[in-house]
This record gives sequence, C-alpha cells and structure tokens, in this order.
Amino acid sequence: MEESENEEQLTESGSLQKSDIMNESPDSKYEIINDMMISMTLQDDTTLDHLIEEYYRREYLDHRLFTLQ
Repeated sequence: MEESENEEQLTESGSLQKSDIMNESPDSKYEIINDMMISMTLQDDTTLDHLIEEYYRREYLDHRLFTLQ
C-alpha cells in the first residue's frame, strides 16, 4: 500500500516469465492444460496450437485404448 498526500492507493505487482526450456512431452493432460494457459497468457499462438493438437491426440488415444465395460 502506498500513501501520497492524504491518499492511500492500493498497488500490486507481479511477474511472469517464459522459459524456452519446456518439457518436450508433458506427462499428463493437466500439464498440457497448464502449458496451454501459459501460452494463452503470453500470446504464444504457435505453442498453443501445438498443445491443443497434443491434448486432443491424447484424448482420442485414451478413449480408443481404454474403454469402460
């Protein structure tokens, strides 16, 4: 909180970093979703497209290979 001439002003700061060292193959669909959210935040559409394709590929394979009976 900052104070200036009889006024209080609430301020907040944070940081977001992008690392070029990404896990080449995320282990779970939740890691893919997390990476998708990071890509959206950073407006990295190329990575986002790749992650969406990977997510749907894994979902398709999961449903084809593992069915409930």
